[in-house]
Amino acid sequence: MAVPVPDSSAASSHREPPPPATPPTAYQFPRFAPTDINSDISEADYEASLEAAPASAAGPSGVSSALLRLLPKEASKYLLLLMNYCVRLRCFPTKWRHCYVYLIPKPGERTASNVRPISLVEDALKVLTRILNRRLVDQLLASGAISPNQWGFLRGRGSTIPYHILISALEDAAERKLPIRSGTYDICRAFDSIEPWSLQDAYRGAGITPRSMELLGALDGTGTAQVLSAAGLSGVFNRERGVPQGETLSPIKFVLWLEAFLQHVSRAYPNAGHTMRPPAGDGEGDPEEARVCTLALADDVAVVTTTHADSQAITGCFGDFLAYHAVSAKPSKTHYAGARIPARDRHPLQMTVFDASSVKGSPPILRVDTIPLRKDNHVIRYLGGYFTVGLGWGDSGALTRAGTPAETVPSPASPAQSGSQSPGLPVGSARWRWQYTITSPWC
Repeated sequence: MAVPVPDSSAASSHREPPPPATPPTAYQFPRFAPTDINSDISEADYEASLEAAPASAAGPSGVSSALLRLLPKEASKYLLLLMNYCVRLRCFPTKWRHCYVYLIPKPGERTASNVRPISLVEDALKVLTRILNRRLVDQLLASGAISPNQWGFLRGRGSTIPYHILISALEDAAERKLPIRSGTYDICRAFDSIEPWSLQDAYRGAGITPRSMELLGALDGTGTAQVLSAAGLSGVFNRERGVPQGETLSPIKFVLWLEAFLQHVSRAYPNAGHTMRPPAGDGEGDPEEARVCTLALADDVAVVTTTHADSQAITGCFGDFLAYHAVSAKPSKTHYAGARIPARDRHPLQMTVFDASSVKGSPPILRVDTIPLRKDNHVIRYLGGYFTVGLGWGDSGALTRAGTPAETVPSPASPAQSGSQSPGLPVGSARWRWQYTITSPWC
């Protein structure tokens, strides 16, 4: 169905993104083929997206995807026309950018911070963003802009695969009696903490065209929300950062944001990790080696190495990456353990951590967390499964100790000053080399 669309030169009504910050040299991605998602939406695209919409809670208007399927043909044409205006003008209706936030308690202590905020977004917006998401993911996978070490929210990849890859690496090291180290890291409030300028950096690095960057950015740090609870609705507040959990484009946006770290590690440390060498095949030549270093399922990151130097370098990169983007790591879910490690090489790791009490516009408060090297029978929980690097389980009570928080070096008496580093921050040639207290646009 042909629909009239506005002139592409028309000015968009949403807030313009801030000027891009000059990223550090290490942040540069390889050059990828351009990704553009701004072509017009066809009637077939619209109908396929609406048909694929799951039965879920509706947004503030109460108009669900089931109701949208009941629209008369003529009314659907006008909705499709509105969607094409959104794509061409690179902006979205104010009503579509308002959502309800429902707080789902996580296991553990019942506190306001231990919740998963799910956004109830307008279903009409999700019909549109589902189309854009399909275009974006297909092109990014084809261009190689998404690391093969990222397994989250991508077709053909899933949560069980990185877990089994990790276990396979541990089994291979045990069979060959080689030293191995594994660290698992979790990002605090990952989806809710990313700033709009961080996402723009990620879009640019992945080769997304300027007009598609503007279209994606029209949903970043814009819009309003209300908390939905048993007591009713809260007041309206502005959404200034983060990607709403529950909106279709949010997962791929987060995946793109983490790509800078994954791509950097692959380039900077090509020999890091454990190399698996399976037995020779039956007359068909030797099988290829498989190197395992970084594994990620969205914000759940695991690192496999054989030396302390590699573990420290990659952990330092991860801490600096998060600090640059004003995002915190979660110490209680950070674990580091090794098997068959000589006593002389049993050293802890140090990681820069951005303190969430930092005030935007002021120098960030940074601390240095010490992550001890646990024994090979320390039970670690990763992606819903449990493992030990030594592949032995010990006593059954070990499962209750998997959440032991990492030991922390006391923070300095005063916040780190701009242009300086916190005492004890390890510095070396294998660091991310980001002077984040100077160049980070968060400051």
